Amino acid sequence: MLHLLSTAGVSVTLAKYQAKLGHHVLVLTRERYDPYRFAEAYKQAVKYVSPDLAATINLLAVLSSPIYDVIHVHAADEVAYRLKLLNRSSRVILHYHGSDIRGRWQRRKRLWASADRVLVSTPDLLEGAPEGVIYVPNPVDTELFKPLSPPEERLPKGLLIVKMARRHQFRHIKPIADRIASRYGIRYDVHFSDLKPIRYLDMPKVLNQYQYFLDIPHGFTEKDRVVLNALSLTGLQALACGCKVLTLNGCLDRLPRQHMPDTVARKLLKLYDTVINQG
Repeated sequence: MLHLLSTAGVSVTLAKYQAKLGHHVLVLTRERYDPYRFAEAYKQAVKYVSPDLAATINLLAVLSSPIYDVIHVHAADEVAYRLKLLNRSSRVILHYHGSDIRGRWQRRKRLWASADRVLVSTPDLLEGAPEGVIYVPNPVDTELFKPLSPPEERLPKGLLIVKMARRHQFRHIKPIADRIASRYGIRYDVHFSDLKPIRYLDMPKVLNQYQYFLDIPHGFTEKDRVVLNALSLTGLQALACGCKVLTLNGCLDRLPRQHMPDTVARKLLKLYDTVINQG
């Protein structure tokens, strides 16, 4: 199967574990949109397109469609739409990951309606979604994200990762973070990820420095209860590294089984089979 783009690193993780199950898998993505260097961690499965243009992804998707049983498009619903428009026999999975579809289901109906299956990566994205949209939990690469140090050797405080480009959102996030930190009697550090991106391969070491991780969705207030119930992928990775993850709704200390990478990979392979067989 072919994955297009590497939104949040989900596609590259899936590719790794689908390959472990004996499948030929490739991820085509753009270097411009890989600031965290996911490709470095999954060199065997990932290829940057050249030239680094949206048109290149579109062209390669069409040219590759006769070769692959399934093309799994991440976030880029316009790519999925064009692929089906140019080759109706292509079997296309469209996978949304967050703000690309949140609150925009009706507005983007023309684009997602042509896909053979539509997936979402967090349960809050099902709000307003049409019937048939499937929630597939985000996978965490547990071979990479794992405890590297015991709790007593870590900083007894929390880590909050936000984007400096979203200063207006941080004004909403900080009071929530302060309240959570006060509840658990801890201090926390703030890392602005767009000012100094953390390489994907370095993230486990960073998370293992802390006993706690504060997981607060960007751009949402306490009124957005459904969104606040959804853990971010970094929050899940922090759990896999042995951090306690603090949210407005409580404290988690263990990665749920549904996010184990082999579990997610097997679930998707079964879904691929249903799409292939229906054609």
